[in-house]
Amino acid sequence: MFKPQVGDSIEINSQVYRFQPHPQQVRLKMVYQAQGKKGTVYHLKDPKGQDWALKVFAPGHRSGRVSVVSGVLNDWKVEGILVAQRIAIYRMTQARLVTEYPDLDHSVLMPWISGDNWENFWTKGEERPYKADTGLQVARRTSQTLLELEMAGFAHCDIAGSNIMIDLNDLQRGGVELIDIEDCFVPYLPSPEAGEIPAGTSGYQHRTSRQQGQWSPHGDRFASAILLAEMLTWHLGEVRAAAGDGASSYFDDNDLASPSEQNEKYRLLLAALRVGSPDVADLFARAWRAETLDACPSIAEWHTAIHAMTARGLSTITSIPRTPLVGVPKIVDVEYVDNTFVVTLTPDAKNADIEYQVAKALTFSDLVASGRTQDGQFTWVEDAKPGVVHHIRLRPAALSLGGRWGEPFAVMVAYPPNFQRLSNSDAFSLRWECDSKVGFSEPQVFSSGGSQESVKVSMSSASGGSEQTVYILSLPYSALKSGAYRLHLKQSQVGGFGSVNLVTRTSAFDVRVPLPAPKQIAFEDGTLVWSSVPNARSYQVDIALPDGTSYQQVTTDTRLDLARLHISLDFDHFTAKVSGVDPTHSVTGKPIVDDFKLAPKSPQWARKKIEVAPGSVTLRWNKVSEADSYMIEWRSAKKSGTVASFTEKAVLYLPAGRYVFTVQAVRKNQHSAPSAEYEVEIPAGSLQLGVSTTGLRLDVTWQPVLGATKYTVLVGNTEDAGEHSHIETVTDTRFSKTFAPGTYEVYVDAESDQGTIASSQGTTIRLALQKPSFKHAPDTVAAGAKFTLEWEEVEGASRYVLHELRRDDNTLTPLNKWACAQPWRTFISERSWDTVHVFQVEPFDSNDFAGDLSDMHEIRFEKPATEAPPVSEAAERPEHPIDEPRVVEPKTARHDSRRYIVWNPKSTPTLNVERIAGGWYIAWSSVSGATHYDLSIRGPFSNTVRLDGDTNEFTLSDSDVVGGVYSVSVTPYSEIEAQAGRKSNTVIINTETEGNQNEG
Repeated sequence: MFKPQVGDSIEINSQVYRFQPHPQQVRLKMVYQAQGKKGTVYHLKDPKGQDWALKVFAPGHRSGRVSVVSGVLNDWKVEGILVAQRIAIYRMTQARLVTEYPDLDHSVLMPWISGDNWENFWTKGEERPYKADTGLQVARRTSQTLLELEMAGFAHCDIAGSNIMIDLNDLQRGGVELIDIEDCFVPYLPSPEAGEIPAGTSGYQHRTSRQQGQWSPHGDRFASAILLAEMLTWHLGEVRAAAGDGASSYFDDNDLASPSEQNEKYRLLLAALRVGSPDVADLFARAWRAETLDACPSIAEWHTAIHAMTARGLSTITSIPRTPLVGVPKIVDVEYVDNTFVVTLTPDAKNADIEYQVAKALTFSDLVASGRTQDGQFTWVEDAKPGVVHHIRLRPAALSLGGRWGEPFAVMVAYPPNFQRLSNSDAFSLRWECDSKVGFSEPQVFSSGGSQESVKVSMSSASGGSEQTVYILSLPYSALKSGAYRLHLKQSQVGGFGSVNLVTRTSAFDVRVPLPAPKQIAFEDGTLVWSSVPNARSYQVDIALPDGTSYQQVTTDTRLDLARLHISLDFDHFTAKVSGVDPTHSVTGKPIVDDFKLAPKSPQWARKKIEVAPGSVTLRWNKVSEADSYMIEWRSAKKSGTVASFTEKAVLYLPAGRYVFTVQAVRKNQHSAPSAEYEVEIPAGSLQLGVSTTGLRLDVTWQPVLGATKYTVLVGNTEDAGEHSHIETVTDTRFSKTFAPGTYEVYVDAESDQGTIASSQGTTIRLALQKPSFKHAPDTVAAGAKFTLEWEEVEGASRYVLHELRRDDNTLTPLNKWACAQPWRTFISERSWDTVHVFQVEPFDSNDFAGDLSDMHEIRFEKPATEAPPVSEAAERPEHPIDEPRVVEPKTARHDSRRYIVWNPKSTPTLNVERIAGGWYIAWSSVSGATHYDLSIRGPFSNTVRLDGDTNEFTLSDSDVVGGVYSVSVTPYSEIEAQAGRKSNTVIINTETEGNQNEG
């Protein structure tokens, strides 16, 4: 099982990656791993510090589709799906890695995505700084990525909060990424298996998805509608509260199962969307009512509507209109800007119809004007005189809601102060004088004209005499943006007038704010790249070379190709300085400065010195000044790889085939551009084998091959069609092993780290048991004498068969065969006198394969010097006594000098069979003179077992037979004339019913 630890490393495509600790479990040294629906994601880093993710799929989700889908999306490279730039790991491409860790089969290595998934925005409440304009940016970025999928005919098929990663700090460049792309719909791929069709995630499922799935080109439409609506409204506390604490999405399964338009959560979300854009609200309503996925609005419609919201300005959805205006609207504040009164009302009158009256010195005219509030404000134009108090009162325009006038709100326009700009390089400063009777409370509001942003500031005052007071306002440039600003001064308590709201005539002034420096600058492939600067209309770039030469360029882009300045990169470093420029306000920003180390020149191949040999190639190239090392890349039709070298030469041991090579110079981790490609055909190497056999033992030797790190030996049994092939890897140049008898073919492959670089021709050999040889065997034996034939024991033999033949002149006639468990046999020489008998031994192994016959051994049986006494009295009896032998007189003169001992057993074995645990116990009575017994078992499975004469029992295992009825009997045998005795009674056993029956 794959269980990496912190600090463990793994090598993929010759690159080493190291497993990283969990950021919250560093002390416990727990490796970072995130559990998903179909597998586990581990956090890794490469030697350059770049973050990577290794996704290991659970056994039930490992499929070749992962590799195919990864390849399609990797070639596509769409913004917002960075994880598509992945490496698929499977046995064909990463054989060594998958052999060591089988769990890594069909896993993927991909870039690590920073940020948090959208699901955590719900579960972790209001921990994130998320405003209306932020939601609009997030939704726009998400819809752009989903649109590119739809335009290509693809679909993610599991759009949900858990599969969208968001980095709020990077929304200017992207900040939104889709993950878990393994189930993507690709038009020309076959549909997944029935149990693998994606059905979506809870909270984002269309009501038809659970039964039908959503693996189709329209599979993202409904889930995207829910997701984009959430992103546009999540900043509203009412929306988050409606979802409930701990919810992972706005809707739950019950909400989506029967989408009634009376659903309160749906109506709340629809009302919020309608404030920002009626078009977006209509798209959401269409998706909610759609009966099928293809009936939902397309992603293109969503992208167009959200883009239109962005064009109208950010922060379009700030609150939700829940109840109509009831009662008298109340005034919160009044300002006087550009001869216009701006009245701010309570929130319940945000978009209400009202009537108003204006009176001077509490004398209200009969004139009643009416209008509609916009975003909680109501305006009208009037050239008000300074020092005059105006009284304003309101009532609802619809009398049915109550036509009562509200309390008057008093406001006076003050005399405008005389502003004076102060000289200050670090801050913007103003000075003015006012009547000492008019004061200004803190803090004040300093806002830009036409902008919705404002900055609260504090002011200081100094006495300017009995009639005037001097005020000074100072703001650091870091708190401002470049542009024109207006200053609004308010005071609610003014002596002599009572409680009135005092406002000044607004005075405008211009502020030049220095632009910040770019946050990042980099040099890639001859191009200088830097981050954008807010409000910068262009950028000034200054280049300083080591020889003192300098260049200057102004560009509106955030990148500059040094070739445009005709700068040759024939140096090892240069200094770059980039500043943002705002020509509208004549402002140049602070510069970012960096010194860049350049990559060395590309190497050139020394083609005349490149050598090609079987299984290897020697590459040479010219030396590159100041290069620390070189990186050689190679590829063939089957695989590719990289090799590092510290000299201008590299020897590569590769399998036969056509290869393309490039080489790069490396200096301080900077790589040069690749050299020109060099293509070469590498022939296959060959091995010469030395093969010898000793009995069943095979010995193979060969000469070492340069570059080989191991050798693979294949021994195939040609008689079994390769089913019993033996494959073994060795590091030595020899191989020895014992096999079963048979005919074999032997091959050896020499392998480098990249594959097979040399192979041998097949060698065919025959393995058999070693031929036995006799020892202690007599040449002559007297009639009636006891003699023993003994032979050398053969390795691997489990039994022997002894053959006896008679030689008459040059003719050999077979006589007898004996089965022998031991390498010897004892006889009584009751054979014809003056004859020559020939003996041979044949070995057999446990699989009943026969070895070679031994050489022939001849024994002459001679007539004894004197006539032997009767065998019953004088002859030495055999090892197993014979039952009451009788002497048979010769019937003819030809046999007058011979006597025969005839085996005449009086007793018959009595057989008994008993059922025991796991089998059958078979026993019989001994027969005197028997040298062996044949136990016969006949039925669905038949066999005859030969047992030594000293044995009278046998156990038959249940696993040795198939179910059915069997008959069992035993027959004794004697060596004398190879005669059989009387067979025992037969016992019938039924292995299915476990019963038996004695037939007698």
